[in-house]
Amino acid sequence: MDRFKIEESNFGTLQGEGVAGTEVNKIKLLDQEYGNNIVVCPFGATWVGGSFRGIDGDLGDVVLGFDNTGAYENGTSSQGATVGRYAGRIGNASFKLDGAKHELTKNQGENSIHGGAKGFNKHLWHWTDRKVGDKFASVEFSKLSPDGEEGYPGNVCAYVTYFLTPRGVKIRYRAVTDRSTVINLTNHAYFNLAGTDGKTVDGHIVCIDAPQYLQTDENLIPTGTFLPVWGDRDNTREKDLRVDLRNPIIIGDAEFDHSYAFEDDGGWHMAFLYDPESGRLLNARTSERCIQFYTGNFLGKDKNGTPDAEGLIYKQGACLECQRFPDAPNHHGNIGAYRLDLGLPYQKTDVFEFTAAPDLGQALKNNFENFRMEL
Repeated sequence: MDRFKIEESNFGTLQGEGVAGTEVNKIKLLDQEYGNNIVVCPFGATWVGGSFRGIDGDLGDVVLGFDNTGAYENGTSSQGATVGRYAGRIGNASFKLDGAKHELTKNQGENSIHGGAKGFNKHLWHWTDRKVGDKFASVEFSKLSPDGEEGYPGNVCAYVTYFLTPRGVKIRYRAVTDRSTVINLTNHAYFNLAGTDGKTVDGHIVCIDAPQYLQTDENLIPTGTFLPVWGDRDNTREKDLRVDLRNPIIIGDAEFDHSYAFEDDGGWHMAFLYDPESGRLLNARTSERCIQFYTGNFLGKDKNGTPDAEGLIYKQGACLECQRFPDAPNHHGNIGAYRLDLGLPYQKTDVFEFTAAPDLGQALKNNFENFRMEL
C-alpha cells in the first residue's frame, strides 16, 4: 500500500456568473503514516486546510479556511488562494511595459491588489494531474488567463502543483505567455500554528532572514527604496515597530504587512513561525527574493476579537507570501523581476516544512540544520 493517498469529497456548488450550478470537490492529500494532510480545491487553486502534529502528537489544523466553496466565492480575505496575475499592490492600478501603458481594475482605492476585482483566486481552475506514491502525493491545477483579463496583456497559461511530502508541503508554480506581460504568483494561506479555532497569532515567534524591507507610502504602495531592518525608523508606519526579524521575536501586538527583501544571491531564502504552546514549527523556503509578512491586521470587525462577515477575528492568521516584489512593474527592474515573456517560462517553488519542537532552541536547530527538500 502506498504511504500517500488522495481522497475527494463534495465542497459545494458555485453560484457566480459563468459557473453557476457547477459542483466543486475538495481534494485531500494524506500521509497515511503520520496522519498529516492538506486539503485543496480547484476554485482559486486554493489551500483550504492543513493538519500537522504538535509536540504532544496531536493533529491540528493550522491553515485558516472555509467549509464550502461558496464562502470562497464571496470572501474578500484571499484565504489560502493562489493570487495573480500579479500578487500584491500595483500603484494607481497601472503600469507601462515596453512603452505601452496598461490600465488595471481598481479594487483597493485607486490601486490594484492581487490581480484585481476578479483575480486568479476568483476563478475555477482545471484539475489537470494527480500523482500518488510512497514519497508524495500531488495535484496540479491549471488556468488560462485571457489577454485583457483585469487589464493585463497577453494570454497566460498558469499551473500550480501542490505536493504533500513526509516533511510538509511544496508548491510549484509555472506560467507561459504568448506576448510580454507581468506575472507574480503566490499562495495567500493564513497560518495559525495554535489551531484555527479563534486564537490570534500574537504568541507566535517569527524569524525572517532578510537584511532589508521595501519602504511603502501611506497606502502601502512601494516607494522603490529598500531600507535596512536595523536602526531608527524615519517612516511613521515603522517608527514604533521592530522590523528586524533576523533574530526571533514574539509578534505580540505588532502589526506587519511588510515586503522583506533577501540577498539577491540566487539561492533559497528562509523564514519561520513557531508556536510555543503547541510546539509546531513552520519553516518556509523560497527561491524568490521577497516574503510579504502579513499578520491579518485587516481581519475582524474590530481589534477586540469581534468576528467579521467571514467569521474571522483580528490577527487570527499570519501569511508568509513568497513572491516577487509588489509594484515592481512600476519600478522597471530597480526592485526585482516582474516580466513574463514569450519563450521564457515563469517557474518557482515554495516549501512549507512542518515539524515540532519543545522550545525555541530546538526550533532554531530544526530550522537551520534539518531542512531538506523532498522529491
